Amino acid sequence: MARCDKFYSSFYTRNSFLSHSSSGLYTQASYLESQGFNAGFNFRDKTVVELGAGTGGLTLVLAEGGILQTAKRYIVVEPSHGIANIKQQLNAPNVVFVNSDLTELSASIEPRSVDYFIASGVIPHIEARSLSDVLGRIAPFVAPSGSLHIVSSFYGFEKRIARRLKAICRTHPRLIPICAAFSAMLQGLLRHAPDGAGRSMFVRNFIYSFQTSLKQIYLQQKEFYAVEPYSIFWNYQDYVKALAANGFAIDCVFPHPIALRESRGSVAGGFSPTLAGGADVTILGSDWVGRWFASELNHPRQRIVESIDSAKNADVIVIAYDYTRGRPYYEVTADLSKHGYVLGRNLFLFQMLL
Repeated sequence: MARCDKFYSSFYTRNSFLSHSSSGLYTQASYLESQGFNAGFNFRDKTVVELGAGTGGLTLVLAEGGILQTAKRYIVVEPSHGIANIKQQLNAPNVVFVNSDLTELSASIEPRSVDYFIASGVIPHIEARSLSDVLGRIAPFVAPSGSLHIVSSFYGFEKRIARRLKAICRTHPRLIPICAAFSAMLQGLLRHAPDGAGRSMFVRNFIYSFQTSLKQIYLQQKEFYAVEPYSIFWNYQDYVKALAANGFAIDCVFPHPIALRESRGSVAGGFSPTLAGGADVTILGSDWVGRWFASELNHPRQRIVESIDSAKNADVIVIAYDYTRGRPYYEVTADLSKHGYVLGRNLFLFQMLL
């Protein structure tokens, strides 16, 4: 298996789904807004750290929108050669580049000095005994009144076959390209298949790539099988507990599993991934995901509906349909917010409740 920095230093030399591109999924405004990064950001008079910036997917979007430039100091942290790509494309006097990982960050950043700490897509790749340990390494840098912004991945399914194949690849790394090719080809075969056992089997057991070309699907599968660690199976409960253990409370949750913003200490109206016992629960999703989730939730007062119109008068709505098809969850969340629903209070993604 490959260490993250070594793998990505090589990976970033080619054009891939992680490259900064105006047409790429990961740099689309709607996608980044689903993670909490929107045009309303203002870093004025703040010291901001972006940990694990890669080749600048988020960094450059924030710069293009003029948001990055509002910071007193914006510190880009990336241990791989990807940082060179950001340097080539970004010229702002308030930006500091740190070619380092979290273990060496104290040499460049003072304790309790960061007003806004961004950890987007990087936490699963930090070697640690536990999630609490990871956050415990980040916490000392955040100022007493500062915020921590986390974006990670949690699919809501155990991905058992992919995890078993990854375990085999740990001891037999020559199998990584074979496992990646097999997963990519299987997704290609099932991508347009009707809902049924074959498609649901893939989504539940393999990493699903939203890339459009077979090459990019293969590269994303290869990243999963090759990189160690790749801890994308921590759920919301894990994050709530680990954050609380390190002095953070969640003050905002965004419609991308998992995207959270936290502040030091207790925050009124914070997020808790639980349902009120007496609430009527409407599950928005009548396909195999909705039915599966209903059996998992097993709430005494639940019903399944197919459309927003059928759901909008419910006490609590849980969005649960095949996320590899149909509208992105964040678009549906935005529509439901117009009817008074608040994500994390009376509106949930199904992943939040597992």
